[in-house]
Amino acid sequence: MDQHSKKNKRTKELRAGYGVFFGDGDKRNIAAPLLGDKHDNNVAELTAVDKALDEVIKDVFCAKYTIATDSHYCMNL
Repeated sequence: MDQHSKKNKRTKELRAGYGVFFGDGDKRNIAAPLLGDKHDNNVAELTAVDKALDEVIKDVFCAKYTIATDSHYCMNL
């Protein structure tokens, strides 16, 4: 999972998005813009974790998952 944020030079507004990757061609993969008013790296990273967990919890076979992130913010919560 990962996030991205950038400032739009024309509007000076911060825009962010997030992604969750389960594997090549996996229908659970997500790449989406961050919704709401607060757009920063930490919100995007936490949203990615939340969305990943939403998908993992649906696994009726209780497979083992590893959440990988480069976000120190998420790792230290």
